[in-house]
Amino acid sequence: MKLKTMPDTINERLMIPSDLKFLGLVRNFVIGVLHQSNKVAAEKQNKIILAVDEAVTNIIEHGYDCQKTGYVDIQIVIDTQKIQVNLLNNGKSFNPTAVKAPDIIEYIKNKRRKGFGLFLIKQVMDEIKYSINNGEKPVKSY
Repeated sequence: MKLKTMPDTINERLMIPSDLKFLGLVRNFVIGVLHQSNKVAAEKQNKIILAVDEAVTNIIEHGYDCQKTGYVDIQIVIDTQKIQVNLLNNGKSFNPTAVKAPDIIEYIKNKRRKGFGLFLIKQVMDEIKYSINNGEKPVKSY
């Protein structure tokens, strides 16, 4: 009997329109790629799914102002050293270092339900990089 071996590197992409209704497809894509690698613990998988979901939501809500005129190109690369998620888009750019951590007590008092996305991403991911390529396509790597 021949055993199926997993490739050393997995490189998968999904491009979606800038529409929140595609978030379920994004989550399923991330789950599928992580399961394909067979190298990622369940706890880590959940953190990656959460981070990608939050980041794509932010791109659509803030980068595109919920206008369905753009795209989000999701690339996941898994090798023996790391898992890297790249999110390419042509939405408005921003400076993530200018975003202050939310005051959680104030948020609870005021029953705010939004504004935790970048905070959550920073909590669950090992490293975040943000760059603008050729002045037009922000790339967020997690």
